[in-house]
Amino acid sequence: NNYALKQTTYNKPYDYCLHPRVTGFTYLLNTMRSNDMIDTVDDVTIGYEGKFPITEIDLLKGYFPKVVHFHIKRYNINDLPQEDEKIAQWLQKCWNDKENQLKEFYIKNQFDTPSKRFNNEQVESNVRFRRRLALFLWIIFILFWSYCLIAFIKIKLYVILVCIFHLVLEVYANGVIDFVCQLDANYRQKQSAIKQD
Repeated sequence: NNYALKQTTYNKPYDYCLHPRVTGFTYLLNTMRSNDMIDTVDDVTIGYEGKFPITEIDLLKGYFPKVVHFHIKRYNINDLPQEDEKIAQWLQKCWNDKENQLKEFYIKNQFDTPSKRFNNEQVESNVRFRRRLALFLWIIFILFWSYCLIAFIKIKLYVILVCIFHLVLEVYANGVIDFVCQLDANYRQKQSAIKQD
């Protein structure tokens, strides 16, 4: 909501959503579209039934949602606007719709009518194995890097420098995406100035 209050395009802070980072989304969409790297944009809205963990302590206490609901809408890239301002308006409309969907969801505890839902669909049998394998690999990964952080001074220094770098970017450049967008804008201005000369 602090981000929303800084922006002039938002009427009021959302109750159920984080505000979209329009500049970053627009930049990524246009870059991926110009390089033929994207066919569709998936709009995923997630609603949680039951208690929702807000902090890590809530997770340790065992506060998990009973059911997680997904509402997925796919947009073809050719149906999306081309101009930056219209992309920003489209994204803002999507977020307004998302806010209304979530407001309605937390009244009814469902997104759509039951006919549009996946009712009691069975999960593939090999999914359980893959989940256990992923859990095992993540545990090994975390233990390995925890050991490296404790044992090697160079890794400690690297992590500290990366954290400071990201903190400075967040404070002074409004995050990594806005920083990269600004670098790209500066680069494009220099290139156009060179072409004009």
